[in-house]
Amino acid sequence: MATPVNWQKVKQIVGEALERDSARRADYLAAACADDADLRAEVESLLVAHAHADLSWDAWGTTAVDADAECTYQAIWTDHP
Repeated sequence: MATPVNWQKVKQIVGEALERDSARRADYLAAACADDADLRAEVESLLVAHAHADLSWDAWGTTAVDADAECTYQAIWTDHP
């Protein structure tokens, strides 16, 4: 699990990984995480959670749920130092 010291790095890597298509994401993660297995595991777990969250919200297909999800997502990414 990521420590508070590298949480900003985790957020940065996840954000940049999400901007890449899946074909380029693995190469990016290998370079960004280098030999830090804990960092890579944390980043990958967040990417999986993000993918599952998107699938769940898409199934609901309502504006209220999308707005609530956005608020939760913003709280997760902005509440950490």
